[in-house]
Amino acid sequence: MDHMSWLGDSIEKIAFEKAGILKPGVRAIIGPQEESAHSVIAARGRELASPLVTHGNDWTFSKNSEGFVLEDGKNSQDLPPPSLAGDHQIINAATAVVAACRLNELNIPIDAIRKGIQTAFWPGRLQKLKGALANRLPDGWSLWLDGGHNVAAAEGLAAASAKWDDQPLHLVFGFLNNRDPTAFLTPLAKQVSTLQAIQIPDEEASLTAEDAARAALEAGVPAQAAKNFVEAIDLIVSDSATPGRILICGSLYLAGAVLAYEEAPPEDGAL
Repeated sequence: MDHMSWLGDSIEKIAFEKAGILKPGVRAIIGPQEESAHSVIAARGRELASPLVTHGNDWTFSKNSEGFVLEDGKNSQDLPPPSLAGDHQIINAATAVVAACRLNELNIPIDAIRKGIQTAFWPGRLQKLKGALANRLPDGWSLWLDGGHNVAAAEGLAAASAKWDDQPLHLVFGFLNNRDPTAFLTPLAKQVSTLQAIQIPDEEASLTAEDAARAALEAGVPAQAAKNFVEAIDLIVSDSATPGRILICGSLYLAGAVLAYEEAPPEDGAL
């Protein structure tokens, strides 16, 4: 459920718009779907005579201790874990592998596919930062960034951060004002120790820091407002008795601002 003001207010309506990518007579690889979405996509595929290669019917996958196993028709491949963090990235990787293997005219070697899985890089998707902001942190701390901004993304973050049980998790949170911040934060609430809410820099459609903090409190997350992400990081560190992980999240606009700062921070380090 995303971009509902443009795509519609139901899974079926959104699936119909997403199925607009299907082309007459052109094969399409379909990843795991809710049944309501799959029905819409399948119907559109029949209208266009577009052959659909669907998860659960034509291919499937399963996670194991060494990565995942992909079953595509009669072919089975043991594949490495994705370089991108989070179990949801296995779903993405498996779907991409099926697409690569079905591009018969390119004949992509399996070794190249394995290398792609292991080296793919997606800025702002559970990315561990190592630049100017991360350098503000004392030893033992780490700084992460994710641009996910809907409930499904929050659920993915919650599943990934559930494995971070060795240190406290702190959020720096900014959000657009046309979305539901409380719904986004609710899946994460049990794992978050504190939250610093900020307004997204130079973004008119951002929630104010105060409104974002109130939404976090409604979700059960201890929160306060900060001026910007630099101050937010400094406050988290100064208020914490032990090292932890800091996750900046809630918006691709915020992720873009953070990455721009990482690459070219102001000389005085301020915003």
